[in-house]
Parts: sequence; structure tokens; C-alpha cells
Amino acid sequence: MNREAFERSYAEAHDLPLETFSQYRMGDTYRLPGIASHWRTWQMALESVVVELPGKISNAAPYACYEGGWNDMHDESKDAIEAAGLKVAP
Repeated sequence: MNREAFERSYAEAHDLPLETFSQYRMGDTYRLPGIASHWRTWQMALESVVVELPGKISNAAPYACYEGGWNDMHDESKDAIEAAGLKVAP
């Protein structure tokens, strides 16, 4: 997901067709130094983001609108944040 978001953002900012990125890819980087540099900066920026979630609650009761309760919602939130390529503080 990170790479697709990067390419979409870069293409919009530089008025490039998104389809052209396939020819610039080279492994986990890009053939063109300018794009490769922006890609590394994009990755470092995302790696620096760490989301702090409130803690789990012992003996948390289920919510009327969500059977799993607070702790399950906490875990699902963590999974969604990590799926977006960000980190969650331990």
C-alpha cells in the first residue's frame, strides 16, 4: 500500500501519468535518482510515525453496539494502523 500511495502522490505533484511508474521501478527503489530520493524520504517519514493507542482494559465489558468490547476494538485498530504501514507503540 505504501508504494501505491507514494506513486499516486508523486504523480499528482509532478503532473505525471501514474501508469509510467512501472517503467521506473527497480526492485524496492526506482531507476531515476529524483524519484528514488523521494521514495526513501517517504519511507523514512512513515517509519517515524508511531501511533500511541490507549491501553487495554482488564475485565472490559462488551459494548451494546460492538459485541467484542474495548480490547477487541483496540486490537482491530492496531491491525488497521499497521496495515496502513505505520507503527503502534508497544
